[in-house]
Amino acid sequence: MSHDVTLNAQTTHLDFAKSLALGAGEIMTHLEGGDFIPSPGAAYINEYVAKKIEDHIEKRLAARFPEHDLFGNKNLGGRNNEYEWICDYIDGAYCYSKEHKISVTSIALQRNNKTIVSAIYNPWTRQLFYASLDGGAFLNDNQITVSNEGTQTGTLVNVEWWPWADYDIDSWLHQVSIDSGIYVLHIGSIIHASCLVASGTFGAAALGKSMIGKNHEIAAIKLIVEEAGGIMTDLRGEEIGYTNEIHGLLIGNQASHQILVKSYIEYEK
Repeated sequence: MSHDVTLNAQTTHLDFAKSLALGAGEIMTHLEGGDFIPSPGAAYINEYVAKKIEDHIEKRLAARFPEHDLFGNKNLGGRNNEYEWICDYIDGAYCYSKEHKISVTSIALQRNNKTIVSAIYNPWTRQLFYASLDGGAFLNDNQITVSNEGTQTGTLVNVEWWPWADYDIDSWLHQVSIDSGIYVLHIGSIIHASCLVASGTFGAAALGKSMIGKNHEIAAIKLIVEEAGGIMTDLRGEEIGYTNEIHGLLIGNQASHQILVKSYIEYEK
Protein backbone atom coordinates (compact mmCIF):
# COMPACT_ATOMS: atom_id res chain seq x y z
CA MET A 1 0.00 0.00 0.00
CA SER A 2 1.48 3.34 -1.03
CA HIS A 3 2.06 6.22 1.38
CA ASP A 4 -0.61 8.36 -0.34
CA VAL A 5 -3.18 5.55 -0.19
CA THR A 6 -2.41 5.04 3.50
CA LEU A 7 -2.88 8.76 4.21
CA ASN A 8 -6.15 8.83 2.28
CA ALA A 9 -7.44 5.85 4.25
CA GLN A 10 -6.37 7.47 7.52
CA THR A 11 -8.19 10.70 6.56
CA THR A 12 -11.32 8.69 5.79
CA HIS A 13 -11.10 6.93 9.13
CA LEU A 14 -10.54 10.20 10.99
CA ASP A 15 -13.53 11.87 9.34
CA PHE A 16 -15.65 8.88 10.32
CA ALA A 17 -14.36 8.94 13.91
CA LYS A 18 -15.21 12.63 14.17
CA SER A 19 -18.72 12.00 12.87
CA LEU A 20 -19.22 9.21 15.42
CA ALA A 21 -18.14 11.50 18.25
CA LEU A 22 -20.41 14.31 17.08
CA GLY A 23 -23.34 11.92 16.77
CA ALA A 24 -22.74 10.67 20.29
CA GLY A 25 -22.83 14.26 21.51
CA GLU A 26 -26.23 14.74 19.93
CA ILE A 27 -27.53 11.70 21.78
CA MET A 28 -25.98 12.89 25.03
CA THR A 29 -27.63 16.29 24.89
CA HIS A 30 -30.90 15.87 22.97
CA LEU A 31 -33.94 13.73 22.51
CA GLU A 32 -33.47 11.25 19.69
CA GLY A 33 -36.08 9.79 17.37
CA GLY A 34 -38.99 10.47 19.69
CA ASP A 35 -37.56 8.16 22.34
CA PHE A 36 -37.55 10.28 25.48
CA ILE A 37 -34.45 10.24 27.58
CA PRO A 38 -35.20 9.99 31.32
CA SER A 39 -35.40 13.32 33.09
CA PRO A 40 -32.05 14.83 34.14
CA GLY A 41 -30.86 13.37 37.40
CA ALA A 42 -32.91 10.17 37.00
CA ALA A 43 -31.29 6.99 38.29
CA TYR A 44 -29.05 5.22 35.76
CA ILE A 45 -29.47 7.91 33.09
CA ASN A 46 -25.75 7.51 32.32
CA GLU A 47 -26.21 3.80 31.61
CA TYR A 48 -29.30 4.48 29.51
CA VAL A 49 -27.62 7.10 27.36
CA ALA A 50 -24.34 5.17 27.09
CA LYS A 51 -26.28 2.21 25.70
CA LYS A 52 -27.97 4.45 23.13
CA ILE A 53 -24.56 5.79 22.07
CA GLU A 54 -23.16 2.27 21.86
CA ASP A 55 -26.07 1.14 19.67
CA HIS A 56 -25.61 4.19 17.44
CA ILE A 57 -21.90 3.52 16.97
CA GLU A 58 -22.41 -0.19 16.39
CA LYS A 59 -25.05 0.46 13.73
CA ARG A 60 -22.91 3.00 11.88
CA LEU A 61 -19.81 0.80 12.00
CA ALA A 62 -21.72 -2.20 10.71
CA ALA A 63 -22.92 -0.12 7.76
CA ARG A 64 -19.63 1.67 6.94
CA PHE A 65 -16.86 -0.71 8.05
CA PRO A 66 -18.46 -4.14 8.61
CA GLU A 67 -15.06 -5.82 8.38
CA HIS A 68 -13.70 -3.87 11.37
CA ASP A 69 -13.81 -5.00 14.99
CA LEU A 70 -15.49 -3.11 17.82
CA PHE A 71 -13.71 -3.74 21.10
CA GLY A 72 -15.95 -5.38 23.68
CA ASN A 73 -18.67 -6.17 21.15
CA LYS A 74 -18.93 -9.84 20.24
CA ASN A 75 -21.37 -9.24 17.40
CA LEU A 76 -18.97 -7.10 15.37
CA GLY A 77 -15.66 -8.37 16.73
CA GLY A 78 -13.47 -11.17 15.47
CA ARG A 79 -13.70 -10.65 11.73
CA ASN A 80 -10.68 -8.44 11.20
CA ASN A 81 -7.63 -8.44 13.46
CA GLU A 82 -6.12 -5.45 11.66
CA TYR A 83 -8.62 -2.68 12.51
CA GLU A 84 -10.35 -2.28 15.85
CA TRP A 85 -12.47 0.59 17.20
CA ILE A 86 -12.24 1.35 20.93
CA CYS A 87 -14.82 3.69 22.48
CA ASP A 88 -15.68 5.21 25.81
CA TYR A 89 -19.32 6.09 25.34
CA ILE A 90 -19.54 8.47 28.32
CA ASP A 91 -16.40 9.35 30.27
CA GLY A 92 -17.44 11.26 33.35
CA ALA A 93 -20.55 9.10 33.60
CA TYR A 94 -21.22 9.76 37.27
CA CYS A 95 -21.01 13.49 36.68
CA TYR A 96 -23.40 13.08 33.75
CA SER A 97 -25.96 11.42 36.02
CA LYS A 98 -25.67 14.41 38.37
CA GLU A 99 -26.11 16.98 35.56
CA HIS A 100 -22.49 18.14 35.86
CA LYS A 101 -21.77 18.86 32.20
CA ILE A 102 -18.18 17.79 31.64
CA SER A 103 -18.72 14.37 30.03
CA VAL A 104 -17.18 13.40 26.70
CA THR A 105 -17.36 10.57 24.17
CA SER A 106 -14.06 9.05 23.11
CA ILE A 107 -13.48 7.26 19.78
CA ALA A 108 -10.26 5.57 18.66
CA LEU A 109 -9.29 3.33 15.76
CA GLN A 110 -6.34 1.02 16.13
CA ARG A 111 -4.52 -0.71 13.32
CA ASN A 112 -2.54 -3.73 14.49
CA ASN A 113 -2.83 -2.52 18.12
CA LYS A 114 -1.58 1.00 17.38
CA THR A 115 -3.97 3.95 17.52
CA ILE A 116 -4.05 5.75 14.17
CA VAL A 117 -6.96 8.16 14.62
CA SER A 118 -8.78 9.61 17.64
CA ALA A 119 -11.77 11.87 18.21
CA ILE A 120 -13.15 13.14 21.52
CA TYR A 121 -16.18 15.41 21.73
CA ASN A 122 -17.46 17.61 24.53
CA PRO A 123 -21.03 18.43 23.46
CA TRP A 124 -21.52 20.98 26.22
CA THR A 125 -18.81 23.29 24.92
CA ARG A 126 -18.89 21.95 21.33
CA GLN A 127 -15.20 21.17 21.47
CA LEU A 128 -14.03 18.42 19.13
CA PHE A 129 -10.51 17.19 19.85
CA TYR A 130 -8.94 14.89 17.29
CA ALA A 131 -5.65 13.56 15.97
CA SER A 132 -4.16 11.22 13.41
CA LEU A 133 -0.86 9.38 13.66
CA ASP A 134 1.93 11.76 12.58
CA GLY A 135 -0.72 14.31 11.56
CA GLY A 136 -0.90 16.55 14.63
CA ALA A 137 -3.64 17.21 17.19
CA PHE A 138 -6.50 19.64 16.70
CA LEU A 139 -9.35 21.36 18.50
CA ASN A 140 -12.15 22.43 16.16
CA ASP A 141 -9.75 22.55 13.17
CA ASN A 142 -7.08 24.57 15.03
CA GLN A 143 -3.85 22.73 15.75
CA ILE A 144 -3.05 22.44 19.45
CA THR A 145 0.09 21.93 21.50
CA VAL A 146 0.77 21.38 25.17
CA SER A 147 2.00 24.26 27.32
CA ASN A 148 5.64 24.57 28.33
CA GLU A 149 5.06 25.40 32.00
CA GLY A 150 6.34 23.19 34.78
CA THR A 151 4.73 23.10 38.21
CA GLN A 152 4.99 26.74 39.10
CA THR A 153 2.30 28.70 40.93
CA GLY A 154 -0.90 28.79 38.92
CA THR A 155 -0.33 25.58 36.95
CA LEU A 156 -3.58 23.60 36.65
CA VAL A 157 -3.33 19.89 37.43
CA ASN A 158 -6.33 17.56 37.31
CA VAL A 159 -6.54 14.51 39.56
CA GLU A 160 -9.03 11.64 39.31
CA TRP A 161 -9.20 9.89 42.68
CA TRP A 162 -11.79 8.22 44.89
CA PRO A 163 -11.63 6.47 48.31
CA TRP A 164 -11.10 2.98 46.85
CA ALA A 165 -8.67 4.04 44.12
CA ASP A 166 -5.57 1.90 43.66
CA TYR A 167 -3.12 4.78 44.22
CA ASP A 168 -3.49 7.65 46.68
CA ILE A 169 -2.56 10.35 44.21
CA ASP A 170 -4.83 12.89 45.86
CA SER A 171 -2.67 13.11 49.00
CA TRP A 172 0.45 13.23 46.83
CA LEU A 173 -0.77 16.06 44.60
CA HIS A 174 -2.15 18.04 47.51
CA GLN A 175 1.34 18.00 49.00
CA VAL A 176 2.76 19.07 45.62
CA SER A 177 0.22 21.90 45.66
CA ILE A 178 1.33 23.04 49.11
CA ASP A 179 4.98 22.93 48.07
CA SER A 180 4.67 24.57 44.65
CA GLY A 181 1.42 26.51 44.50
CA ILE A 182 -0.18 24.50 41.69
CA TYR A 183 -3.97 24.34 41.49
CA VAL A 184 -5.27 20.79 41.93
CA LEU A 185 -8.68 20.30 40.31
CA HIS A 186 -11.14 17.41 40.16
CA ILE A 187 -13.29 17.85 37.06
CA GLY A 188 -14.62 14.29 36.93
CA SER A 189 -13.34 13.00 33.56
CA ILE A 190 -9.75 11.92 32.94
CA ILE A 191 -10.30 11.96 29.17
CA HIS A 192 -11.67 15.51 29.24
CA ALA A 193 -8.81 16.63 31.49
CA SER A 194 -6.26 15.01 29.17
CA CYS A 195 -7.70 16.94 26.25
CA LEU A 196 -7.14 20.12 28.25
CA VAL A 197 -3.53 19.07 28.79
CA ALA A 198 -3.17 18.55 25.02
CA SER A 199 -4.59 22.01 24.30
CA GLY A 200 -2.33 23.72 26.83
CA THR A 201 -5.02 24.65 29.37
CA PHE A 202 -3.82 22.18 32.04
CA GLY A 203 -0.21 21.38 32.79
CA ALA A 204 -0.90 17.78 33.81
CA ALA A 205 -3.54 15.21 34.75
CA ALA A 206 -3.33 12.02 36.78
CA LEU A 207 -5.47 8.93 37.38
CA GLY A 208 -5.13 6.68 40.42
CA LYS A 209 -6.42 3.51 38.77
CA SER A 210 -4.66 0.25 37.97
CA MET A 211 -5.56 -1.22 34.57
CA ILE A 212 -4.69 -4.35 32.63
CA GLY A 213 -4.51 -4.63 28.86
CA LYS A 214 -6.60 -2.61 26.45
CA ASN A 215 -8.51 0.18 28.11
CA HIS A 216 -11.06 2.57 26.69
CA GLU A 217 -9.65 5.44 28.78
CA ILE A 218 -6.27 5.24 27.04
CA ALA A 219 -6.74 4.50 23.34
CA ALA A 220 -7.96 7.85 22.05
CA ILE A 221 -6.34 10.32 24.41
CA LYS A 222 -2.81 8.90 24.22
CA LEU A 223 -2.60 9.73 20.51
CA ILE A 224 -4.04 13.23 20.96
CA VAL A 225 -1.68 14.07 23.83
CA GLU A 226 1.39 12.76 22.03
CA GLU A 227 0.51 14.46 18.74
CA ALA A 228 0.20 17.70 20.74
CA GLY A 229 3.73 17.24 22.09
CA GLY A 230 2.80 15.80 25.48
CA ILE A 231 3.62 12.62 27.35
CA MET A 232 1.37 9.87 28.74
CA THR A 233 2.88 7.20 31.01
CA ASP A 234 2.05 5.43 34.22
CA LEU A 235 2.61 7.26 37.51
CA ARG A 236 6.22 6.07 37.64
CA GLY A 237 7.05 7.30 34.15
CA GLU A 238 6.94 3.85 32.55
CA GLU A 239 5.66 3.44 29.00
CA ILE A 240 2.08 2.17 28.82
CA GLY A 241 0.70 -0.28 26.29
CA TYR A 242 -2.31 -2.49 25.74
CA THR A 243 -1.02 -5.86 26.91
CA ASN A 244 0.55 -5.07 30.29
CA GLU A 245 -0.65 -3.90 33.69
CA ILE A 246 -0.78 -0.12 33.93
CA HIS A 247 -0.04 1.52 37.28
CA GLY A 248 -2.18 4.64 37.03
CA LEU A 249 -1.81 7.41 34.46
CA LEU A 250 0.22 10.60 34.34
CA ILE A 251 -0.40 12.97 31.44
CA GLY A 252 1.54 16.18 31.01
CA ASN A 253 3.71 18.49 29.01
CA GLN A 254 7.43 17.76 28.99
CA ALA A 255 8.30 19.96 31.97
CA SER A 256 5.44 19.09 34.31
CA HIS A 257 5.62 15.38 33.52
CA GLN A 258 9.30 15.14 34.41
CA ILE A 259 8.81 17.00 37.68
CA LEU A 260 5.74 15.01 38.71
CA VAL A 261 7.24 11.61 37.93
CA LYS A 262 10.21 12.39 40.14
CA SER A 263 7.89 13.69 42.85
CA TYR A 264 5.66 10.60 42.75
CA ILE A 265 8.58 8.17 42.96
CA GLU A 266 9.81 10.05 46.04
CA TYR A 267 6.28 10.01 47.50
CA GLU A 268 6.02 6.22 47.10
CA LYS A 269 9.20 5.55 49.08
